[in-house]
Amino acid sequence: MPVTPGLYALLLPALAYALFGTGLRVVVGPEGAVALPVARALAPLAAAGSAEYATLAAALAVAVGAVFLLARLLRLGRIADYFSQSVLVGYISGVAALMTLDQMETLTGISSAEENSVRAALDVITHLADANLTTVAVGVVAFGLLVAFSRLLPRWPGALLVVVLGILASWLLDLEAHGVSVTGSIPAGLPSFARPRHHGLPAPLAGGAGCR
Repeated sequence: MPVTPGLYALLLPALAYALFGTGLRVVVGPEGAVALPVARALAPLAAAGSAEYATLAAALAVAVGAVFLLARLLRLGRIADYFSQSVLVGYISGVAALMTLDQMETLTGISSAEENSVRAALDVITHLADANLTTVAVGVVAFGLLVAFSRLLPRWPGALLVVVLGILASWLLDLEAHGVSVTGSIPAGLPSFARPRHHGLPAPLAGGAGCR
């Protein structure tokens, strides 16, 4: 997905939680635990980064929101009380492990042709000699700052401060010129609303073909 949908998705949820939420701190907006299953669901339906992929992601978000609203009206939240702590911890730990493996390429500046997360991580490890030292240094410093903030200044928004410091470092030191991958220019302004166009389903799914 382009970076712009993630930025747009931060606007209204943050405002809504400020008006109706009760927690002092909460993660509002896109985050890895949700992004991972979305990517797995859309991978066989459209090419990543295409306009159709973004349309399907938006449609999936609306559908999930409708299901959540229906569940709220039916008061189905009590079902979560039957999930054991071990199941929840196992799920979060699994997502964290996959996200860590997926970030190996980003932290080293090494690209892998493998699609499987474990194989891609192993491929990166076997080619560590080709790692971009500046990219590795940025990752190590960012991780160190996150740990330092969490231990020494737990009340401070450490993650936000690391992001701000990273932006300043990228601008002052011109990290892109040293091989560090950056987001680049972001289109200004808010998105325009439009009715999604029907692109049809892939051949294995259209008309029920291939379904059992």
